[in-house]
Amino acid sequence: MTAAATGLVGIALDGFTQARIRLTRTLEETKNLYAITVPVMEIAYWARTVDEQLAKADPAYMRSRHKPAGTVIRGLQWLRNQSTHALPLTVRAVGGLTAPITTPITITPVQVFWHHADQLPPEDPNLLEPLEDVAQWFAAERARPGSLLAAA
Repeated sequence: MTAAATGLVGIALDGFTQARIRLTRTLEETKNLYAITVPVMEIAYWARTVDEQLAKADPAYMRSRHKPAGTVIRGLQWLRNQSTHALPLTVRAVGGLTAPITTPITITPVQVFWHHADQLPPEDPNLLEPLEDVAQWFAAERARPGSLLAAA
């Protein structure tokens, strides 16, 4: 991997981390699904950038990506593609107050969930896992001996 590519992986990993922080803050500040969509799109973009750079530069990463545990990162490609076309159709917000108010009244914090596969646009996704799984994938990759993420 060239120095420029190593720098790009570091920038993309930092972008991924910062977008996750923005998503957490946004969820604490608003119940607006459209506001939540922006950091989710950022997370998908940056995570896919890290994945693409590692896949180009590290054959060992590519091999691990094709193991069963790699489904989370392969599913990310579908999510990123949807984020450029139809991300609002892939997530839903639940909780908080809604109108009209019905009984029984319950107030729960707003949470964002992935739609079930049968509620998604017609394209067939490989995986719909929470973005936390992507973060765990990158953490495991960083710990792998010889990983290019260790230097990022």
